[in-house]
Amino acid sequence: MKILTTNNYQKLLNQIANLKNSNDQGLNSIDKLSTTISELEVISSEYHLIKLFYETVKKLEKQNSDFSVLSLGIAKFFRNKLDCQGIIVGYKKDDILTDSGVSLSKELGKTKQYLKKFLEIHEDESFVNSFFKSDEDHFLWSSDEFNVINEKFWSDNYSQVIIADNLKRRIEDYINYTNEIKNILIIPIREGKEEDMIGYVILFNFPFDKLKSIYRIFNTLSSFLNLLYKINLRFKQSYVDYEFLSNLSSKYFESSLQVIFEQMARIIPISYASFWIPTIEENDDCFVLKSTYSSLLDKEKVERLKSSNLYKSKATVLREICDFDNFMTNYDENYIYLENQDETSSGFTYFDDIGSNSLLIYPIYKYFNEDRHEEKVSTLGAFIFYIRKTSQVSLHQKNRISKLFEKISFNIEHNLYDMRYHQIETLVKEFSELDSFKITDDFDIICDKIRKTIRSEHVSIFFANPRNELYLGASTSERFRNVDRVTKQIVSYHNVAEFKNNPNKPIYINDDSLTYRSYKANNAVVCHEVHSQSVVSNTTFCEATTSHHESLMIIPLRIENDVIGVLRIVNKIHGKDSILHTFTANDVYIGTLSAKLAVSYIIKSQYLLKQKLFIDSLAHENRTPIQIIELAIFNIQCIMDSGQIPQRLQADLNTNFKNVVSYTSLLSNNFKNLNSIINFEKDSKNSYSYECIDLKSKIEDVIELMRPIVNQRENKQISFKLVINKMPTFYLDEDKMTQVIYNIISNAIRYSYNSTTVEVYYKELKKGGLEFSEIKFENYGHGIEEFERDLVFRDYYRSENAKKEVPEGTGIGLPVTKKILSDMGCSIEISKLNNPTIFSIFIPLTKKCKND
Repeated sequence: MKILTTNNYQKLLNQIANLKNSNDQGLNSIDKLSTTISELEVISSEYHLIKLFYETVKKLEKQNSDFSVLSLGIAKFFRNKLDCQGIIVGYKKDDILTDSGVSLSKELGKTKQYLKKFLEIHEDESFVNSFFKSDEDHFLWSSDEFNVINEKFWSDNYSQVIIADNLKRRIEDYINYTNEIKNILIIPIREGKEEDMIGYVILFNFPFDKLKSIYRIFNTLSSFLNLLYKINLRFKQSYVDYEFLSNLSSKYFESSLQVIFEQMARIIPISYASFWIPTIEENDDCFVLKSTYSSLLDKEKVERLKSSNLYKSKATVLREICDFDNFMTNYDENYIYLENQDETSSGFTYFDDIGSNSLLIYPIYKYFNEDRHEEKVSTLGAFIFYIRKTSQVSLHQKNRISKLFEKISFNIEHNLYDMRYHQIETLVKEFSELDSFKITDDFDIICDKIRKTIRSEHVSIFFANPRNELYLGASTSERFRNVDRVTKQIVSYHNVAEFKNNPNKPIYINDDSLTYRSYKANNAVVCHEVHSQSVVSNTTFCEATTSHHESLMIIPLRIENDVIGVLRIVNKIHGKDSILHTFTANDVYIGTLSAKLAVSYIIKSQYLLKQKLFIDSLAHENRTPIQIIELAIFNIQCIMDSGQIPQRLQADLNTNFKNVVSYTSLLSNNFKNLNSIINFEKDSKNSYSYECIDLKSKIEDVIELMRPIVNQRENKQISFKLVINKMPTFYLDEDKMTQVIYNIISNAIRYSYNSTTVEVYYKELKKGGLEFSEIKFENYGHGIEEFERDLVFRDYYRSENAKKEVPEGTGIGLPVTKKILSDMGCSIEISKLNNPTIFSIFIPLTKKCKND
């Protein structure tokens, strides 16, 4: 198509001058001259018309920047200059076609009913839009049949659109009295040659002989009109978007979602829209429905759609957005547009009810708009727009929404994290009100603090006993009940006092329980419907909720890498009209933070409690030795005061003297253990004083020191057997090794049955390719359980059997012993758990003194 410029016009003038001066004035040249002059006259008039149009538009823009005034001026200009009876200038904004400028002659404009659909028409209802979904560059209709010349004109220059009956009816629906309309020409204004239509010009009853001229004019003006539309429409569009974003920033999260839905419905043809929030199940990432929107579907259909409120990510197209890096790798834009979708391909149900076969998905990511690399980008949610079957989303619409969602994402992120901040603030405030120095094992108050923050019906804590079974530690529920999983009927109630803080009454012991599986796997778990047949769960010990257990969240209680129990949060409480009735990923975050604060408080309380028990026990243990020492000193004093010491009192004097020595050594060892615990972190290997020592003699000395204690304090008849023929001397710390031997033999005596023997053996062996000296200490008593093999070496831990046999005890002897041996490059382990119980000390032979 020719584009008229001043240069082209000048070339034609030069061409005519050359023809006039030519010597060859034949007939052909005259014909060419005549044709060229005619073309020049036509193009010259077109040129002046275009120039006049430029000037008119400039005046209009100066007078008024409103596009409706501008488009009306354009319509009037062309109607007058092109001798048309009517011109409509319109634009397409989002999915709405707007006739912004209409100029009709008196003949056509005698009735306002000529245009049935005036001003705004949805693209699905507009016959204008239906012709330009393809790349057609015009549409022409005439009441007269085309003659041969017209057919040749069409085939040579333009594509021809034949009007079917249904399209003619659409024209009739748009314009009344079609019998008075002789012809219609519709010219689209596109962003580019093959791009989306942004505007259109409709001409009625124009002179048919001016058709070529009209096309040349509009083709020449296409770039200018395109720019004119962009400047005016995009400015208005930018202003509308700015107003929308400004309004959005003042909205709370719930209301902001509806504002976003409504704005998107103005831009794209939405049948149904929804917003989804990430959550988790036991073995999968999921999305749960947060909010919906539809101005087209009836309430019954919307309610049915709301019933499908949870989808596993792997089963739907949402799997594409779960991983940010994967999404950025696979998609060039910040959205996913999927066409030809159904229930099978998308994973979503009720597709037919919605009346859609295309999806537009916009994920919301944390830090999406920021260049952050220090932490993994997490998914905060996803908008899903169902596009009407008869509609499409243009590139311009996608680009516009894409830019909007850059700001929307920030707004959603801000809202969600503002909510999270307030939850954290509430949680910290609740925990700050706790008495950090209160010595207690009643943690119900912690459960109540967490319940208020997360807004759930009940919160319980289950602790792990030494056998890795879970027992009830604390709860906001005063009653627990056994509920039938299928019928949801209450079978029976439990006596909470019987189970609470009772490690010997475990509730969950295997993988039949979701609570136990969370503990065992050390993973947070959300269950959205506890009584669902697809969930493997145990409902024999349920908090007494208002109905039955619906949603459930279980968070492990961790101390470094060890799991000491779980936090169970039951039935999320939401607003009256909320469609979200389960726990989300944000709740898991707050729950995990709550678990950390709970563990911190529990550790501190238990540490204070253990310290109290330790001090009480140590005071009790030291009370008897002090009393015996005082009595022995009194007896010695009485004997000494008698003057001469008769032969018969000599034995009493020796006995009392031995008691003083024995119990003084016991007090000294207790003090050393206490000092080791207090300075556990401060003690270093450099503080040890090494020398060659005779361990056999040390063992014999400790046994002799312990003999009076066996009879008097333990009230037992215990014998000793030392099976050591020869033992080398070792390069070790003498005081520390004495403390080790004292602790082991003292425990052996204390936890032995009456009338049994404590035996000590020595041998040399190879272990792990290295040579060791092994000193074995054997005793016969209740023994140690297999699960307690490592636990007995923990601070303050006392086995259940030990507590039953000897209620008093500090639980620090073995931890101190293990620490001392480890510092000196030695080790201790339980070689045999019972009948007899054997503790073995392993000393590397490299520790032997050189003279041995």
